[in-house]
Amino acid sequence: MDPAAILPDDCMTNDLSAATDQLLARVRDPDELIQVRLECMNSLAKIFKNVHKGAISASLPVLSILKSLRIALIDPSKDARCHVFRVLRHIALDADMVQAMVDLHMDVLILRTLTRDQRYDAEREQALKLIRTWIDVPAGAAIIPQSLVRMLVALAEQSDEKFRGISAETLCELAVRNPELVALSGGLKVILQVLLEGPSELSDALLTVLVHILDAQVTRKYLRPAVELETIISHFTDVYSKGPSHQEKLHACSKVVASLLKSWTGLLYMCMDDKRAIRTLVKALSLPTDETRRILLEMYFDIFHVGHPRKPPAETGSKRTPASQDMLSRLGPSPRFFGRANIVHQFVAVLLLVFIDAGLLEALVELVQEQGNKLIINSATHLIDKLIELGNRLLPVQFGTKLQSLPSLFKLAANFENPTERHTAAVVLAHIDSLHSNKDKMITTTVLSALDQSTDGSLAYGRLIANRNERVQRQVDHARICAGMQIDDTHFKNLMADTQISVNDQGLTKDYTKWNWDAVQELLQGPLLNPKRLDEAIKNTKFLKRLLAFYQPQSLQFSDIQKNKANLKYVKIGCEMLKTLVASPDGVRILCENKLLEQIAESLSLLDPIHHSSVGEHLFSKERMEKTLTGEYFTMLGALSKTIEGVRLMERFKLYTIYYHLTELRSRDDLLKAIIQSIDYSFDGHPRIILSKVMTSAYKHNRIFGIYHLRSLLRSNAADFASWGVPLLVTQLYDTNSEVCERAIAVLEEACNDSQNLETVIRLRPSLDSLGECARNLFLRLLSTKSGFEYLREAGYVDSEMEFWYQEGNELYVIYLELSLQRALDGKVVRSPLPENSRATQPPDLEIEELEGRATVPLHFYGSLAATKEGCELLREKNHFHDFCNFIRRYGLSTILTREHLLTLKAMLWATGKIGSSKTGITLLIEENIIRVILEIAEKSSILSVRGTVFSVLGLMARTLEGVEELENFGWETVIPPTTQVSSRLCVPRDISKYLVIPNWKYISSWPRLLLRVQSVLEEAGKFDAVEEEVLKAIGNMSNHILATNASKTLSKFRNEQPATFTRIELYMQVMRMQSCYHYRLTARKFLQEVFERVTFTTAILEVLDKMAPLSPSLGLISHGMNDPSDLQDGWDTALCLFTTNMSPVNNSGSGADDNADRTGANHGIPPPVQQSAKQVPTPGKEKDGNEMKQNLVPHVVVRGFAIPMS
Repeated sequence: MDPAAILPDDCMTNDLSAATDQLLARVRDPDELIQVRLECMNSLAKIFKNVHKGAISASLPVLSILKSLRIALIDPSKDARCHVFRVLRHIALDADMVQAMVDLHMDVLILRTLTRDQRYDAEREQALKLIRTWIDVPAGAAIIPQSLVRMLVALAEQSDEKFRGISAETLCELAVRNPELVALSGGLKVILQVLLEGPSELSDALLTVLVHILDAQVTRKYLRPAVELETIISHFTDVYSKGPSHQEKLHACSKVVASLLKSWTGLLYMCMDDKRAIRTLVKALSLPTDETRRILLEMYFDIFHVGHPRKPPAETGSKRTPASQDMLSRLGPSPRFFGRANIVHQFVAVLLLVFIDAGLLEALVELVQEQGNKLIINSATHLIDKLIELGNRLLPVQFGTKLQSLPSLFKLAANFENPTERHTAAVVLAHIDSLHSNKDKMITTTVLSALDQSTDGSLAYGRLIANRNERVQRQVDHARICAGMQIDDTHFKNLMADTQISVNDQGLTKDYTKWNWDAVQELLQGPLLNPKRLDEAIKNTKFLKRLLAFYQPQSLQFSDIQKNKANLKYVKIGCEMLKTLVASPDGVRILCENKLLEQIAESLSLLDPIHHSSVGEHLFSKERMEKTLTGEYFTMLGALSKTIEGVRLMERFKLYTIYYHLTELRSRDDLLKAIIQSIDYSFDGHPRIILSKVMTSAYKHNRIFGIYHLRSLLRSNAADFASWGVPLLVTQLYDTNSEVCERAIAVLEEACNDSQNLETVIRLRPSLDSLGECARNLFLRLLSTKSGFEYLREAGYVDSEMEFWYQEGNELYVIYLELSLQRALDGKVVRSPLPENSRATQPPDLEIEELEGRATVPLHFYGSLAATKEGCELLREKNHFHDFCNFIRRYGLSTILTREHLLTLKAMLWATGKIGSSKTGITLLIEENIIRVILEIAEKSSILSVRGTVFSVLGLMARTLEGVEELENFGWETVIPPTTQVSSRLCVPRDISKYLVIPNWKYISSWPRLLLRVQSVLEEAGKFDAVEEEVLKAIGNMSNHILATNASKTLSKFRNEQPATFTRIELYMQVMRMQSCYHYRLTARKFLQEVFERVTFTTAILEVLDKMAPLSPSLGLISHGMNDPSDLQDGWDTALCLFTTNMSPVNNSGSGADDNADRTGANHGIPPPVQQSAKQVPTPGKEKDGNEMKQNLVPHVVVRGFAIPMS
């Protein structure tokens, strides 16, 4: 009979009970065809899902269904068992179902599956998926039995295990949701082991979990202070190990340490005990091991976000070298992020202070003095130079002076008693000086390169650099004119002759390849700017005639030259020629009479669809535009469009009319781009009309290109941009295509950095309803001015947005900001977990503008609101800021915080910092006297990520003089980076050490906790005879790798002599309990499974099993890291003392309490539980009937030291 006939789709609600009974009967029937049984299981899963979704209103016999599936789970067919695991996974829809499965001892069957060999990998995979499903179920992490966690630990620590990676990843997920359970099972030690041994793909997940555990004291207590993580650093001090395996381990350790030092949590943790871990890393440079030194130096280049001298660019497609990227970072952020603080700078400043205090510079100076590996010495010298530069940019004067002085190096350079050391020190100082000189030269080159590439979407550097270049160019032009007017006749004639173009026909050539183009350029840029010399050249020579003939399209000289860097000189000279000619009436007359412009116009007109001449199409074909200098005719015409006379010439030859037609060609986007990029927009006329026409094109990509070009014009300080460029961008806000609208918003946001542009936007009053959330940053720009505030409040935006930010916007802002910090510190792109339409999502970037290590603080509603007096009055009226301050005072120093409270605390801190970043907003902070409270949090908070948040927030307060004065009163120094604006100020404490102290915590060992929890379970097992007691003793010894060999021999002997003993289900279950309560390696587990292979599960055995106690102790009180009242530290010392007095000296040689639990727990008597006082954990927040109520920690992920909520 077909199972589908039992449960057709149209009868899901009719006679459900009968149909379910029939399905269960067929599932339990061992004589039924396997395929039929599998289909019946699928039907059961279908019923469960529909009932759970509410599609069917019925009550199901859950226990009967699970028992039937359990019977199928002991089927001899591995395919059937595999399918049962899959069905169980699909019906594990809530915590009640998971609990029911655990109560039926399904963990025993899962353990049997996971200890099988590779022949059963498909079944093992399904079993692991079922465990992961249990964990993912809401509240499932508190239900999952310890027996399964111990199994995952065994799988994860076995290096050759196929499922090692997924087991370690599952442990990580469970550690976030239930760190106590993982710590109790020895999982944290295994996570550290996998982190060092690989696979490398799991490194990020493992590190994230470790940072999460370290962040708060309620989870930090599961790690021994200065023990577990510091074992990683110990590999750097190992001078005896060598070879490829040791190098791989060093690389893994450096990656772990670097990742820790790229988070506030990791950095502050490693500063424990007077920066002992940091000092160890510094002193490791003095060890005589080149490989260790090389890896450490690479790590330092990485954590300080400076380019390694021997490393290639981070992006393979990038045209910039690491050195030029460093120049870009020195010149400041992209204009789009003008005025925003850089949180990476604040982080690196503190990191630099820590390492300076630990003696890093002195260690590097000692390293460069050695006559060792030149590559290492060179890297160390470069690192010294980078650190000095960072100190100048990010640290106060007193620290920067200390860095620059390099007293030990200068002392050696001045020591005449030791010539060798003196010479080495002098060479190092000279090398550092040369590096600085080369950087200064590279700045100009980098800026010019960036400006040249600005139309291609690369980074440009705003108006400051553009204005500077224009001033320099004007000065150069003036000097050339003066020089040209002063040149004598002899010099002029000689220069004309040097060109080899024409003075007379004797000895000269028409071959342009033999012309002296340097002399031609000198003439055009100097003497010929003098009208008298130009007239002489026109009348007495053929110089201009032949030069113009060379550029004529029909001569096929200039237009046939291959496009490459060397040949661009012809383009530059052609532009100079046109600029020189239009500068005088005689030159304009020559251009009117010459056929150059006429031929260009004729060739371009032939591209119009109404013409079909192959000549024109060939001259400006796509191939020639890409491979020859033909396309540079547009560049030359662009040089004409920069002057009034040039514009008249273009109008005379109807070139603008031709441009109008060419921009309408569907298949020639290359021509449209060439036109738009080449013409000048300084004058109101055809160029601006052409650009506006492109921006209203029917084709989306043309409109987007127009927006790109407007951005380039904005950054190059285009004339009168507010009167014509801003209106064009505002028009694009109403585009029906969302991508076009979003890109226009991004450019407008950048344009509003200029007050004139901002006022223009406000005057145009763009519609708020049509823009939506993508214009959030633009509105926040407008909100920061008085007129913008009035406009937005009149439109109803301020009140509605204020309500949103007060309710949830602050929290979303923190999530986005912490992901941005992670991206910047790691150099990776991290996708936001927020929905695309969320108000906190990042607006689309026009291009990748943020270099590695750059994360700007985005605009904040309350920060923009507080930038005006009217906004501050509204804040006082609504009482929002007062609420923020009260929350900070109440929860700032709390040791235990729920996920919601932790996220809200950070949100309130960021909101306060953004409010205090303006002149008007800082007065609110002073009125509330909240700065003192925030500084106390930075010093005393036990949650390390909160301290890091405070460090960043204090940097925001230093953006005003009032804020600087307040911070100085509390012992903080303000830093103004030399290449940025006041808005990019940083601040660091004068005495960093007192902000690096972490409150001591007492390690909560799993061993005494384990004893008290497992006592009842092991005692419930009943009595065993003498032989069984000996068997259990040998099995207990299997958990100790020293005693395991003898124990295995003992067990083999008993199995041969007493085979019946190893068939008892009671003894087998006791062995499974021991494996659930103590640590057994995977090999030991497989051996024990083999020893008890004669235990066969039948229906009768399952009934016996139902009467037995569970494998694992009850962990129902575990609450995601929160201690229950009986788990407080008070009393645990007594429990540990009682137990250790009974311990055997042989087994008391482990590396810690965890090891002792793993190796000896099964061999000793268990003391009676210690009675403890039910002392309540004080937690801030909810109260009921005057008594404090304990709050469970809700799971959350810590990304580089910052909490991100779990869904």
